[in-house]
Amino acid sequence: MQAAILSGTLAALTACVMPENHTPPEEQVPTALAGPPRRTTDCAAYKDLPDVRGYCLMKVAATGQGPEGAKEVCGDAGIWESDCRSAWSTSRARGGMTDRHGRWHPSPWTTVDLLTGCGENDDCRFAILDTRPHDDVVQQARLCVEHGGKYRDDCVSHALDRWMRTLPQPEELQRVSAAPSDNPVELGRYLAISVACLGVGECSGPATVRTPCEKSVASIQADAPFCEDWRTRGPTPLPTSQPGHGIR
Repeated sequence: MQAAILSGTLAALTACVMPENHTPPEEQVPTALAGPPRRTTDCAAYKDLPDVRGYCLMKVAATGQGPEGAKEVCGDAGIWESDCRSAWSTSRARGGMTDRHGRWHPSPWTTVDLLTGCGENDDCRFAILDTRPHDDVVQQARLCVEHGGKYRDDCVSHALDRWMRTLPQPEELQRVSAAPSDNPVELGRYLAISVACLGVGECSGPATVRTPCEKSVASIQADAPFCEDWRTRGPTPLPTSQPGHGIR
């Protein structure tokens, strides 16, 4: 829908037939859409074309530049606001960047900043959580439950998979299994991988975790290829695309 609206608006911009060799005045050329706009002021030329202005603001948000927050950049983006917010957050998801002199500069944006910037966009929040996972799997699972929306279970599974591939030791396994969990069955299944495939730890914790762990250990032991398949598959890859940056 947005693509059709934008195409129609841009078509209207170019519908007038110019005399041969006529060069239109500079202010009439949609320069902000011809090249990558980098500031919200680059979209000022489209104040009377709200759909084009919204698309332009989304392109500004996608540069990952500037101190402005998602609300400041995208608050006037109209039907493009959700895509604009996603572009703003995902383009800032890296933990930092190296300048041309090789100096590392940590990102000024916290994970909470980026999640808030996503607004109600579940795809955006899932991308942020997967790109910037918390060092503590218990805290990461909590963030998944609080912010993952329709992807909360996938988010928790990704977190547990990455955690298990760090080869946690028995003390760590016990700590995590004993922590409050909104996904005890999934946690039990991943503990079973450590027990059955890695030979580390045991099924422990409350019954809600211990019982599915024990059942999964039995299932894994009955499925000879499982452990090798899990090792070969490797960790869940981090997102390689940034949702919401293009025309849909």
